Amino acid sequence: MNIREYIRHLLLFLILIFIQILIIDQILSNYTYKIYIYTFPILTFPSTGNQYYLLIISFVLGLILDIFTNNYGLYSFSITLIAYFSKKILYLIKNDTVTNNKFFLHKTHIIRKTVFSFIIISINFLSILFIESIDHNNYINIKSLNKTIINIIINTVIYSFF
Repeated sequence: MNIREYIRHLLLFLILIFIQILIIDQILSNYTYKIYIYTFPILTFPSTGNQYYLLIISFVLGLILDIFTNNYGLYSFSITLIAYFSKKILYLIKNDTVTNNKFFLHKTHIIRKTVFSFIIISINFLSILFIESIDHNNYINIKSLNKTIINIIINTVIYSFF
């Protein structure tokens, strides 16, 4: 990746963070289910990109999201966690016929894209669920787990087609 692609990716991340904060969170604030679009740049980050760049940007932008939502550390942890595992999971599900390191998720089959999205989104939602349960009452109730599973399914379906 060249510097231009890094800047484009950073701008995409910033735009999605502010859309998440200013529009989506305001619309869905009274609803049980959540849509998190801020994970999209992590899902689409090329396998040839610098992993340290992705980790640093993920942490900083997660921190921005935490500040605006008053959840200090919650989103920065979950975004950094999925940024760390994204490249490893991407290589696990990639096509065996790919011989070079250039593997882009948007150029792959929809089933592989869905599996990758499901794993990354599951890590994101489950990490948020576990941190919130530690913060509030140290246990996870069935209702919260059911909402999390439905959120994972909704977000996976949305991400599978983009």
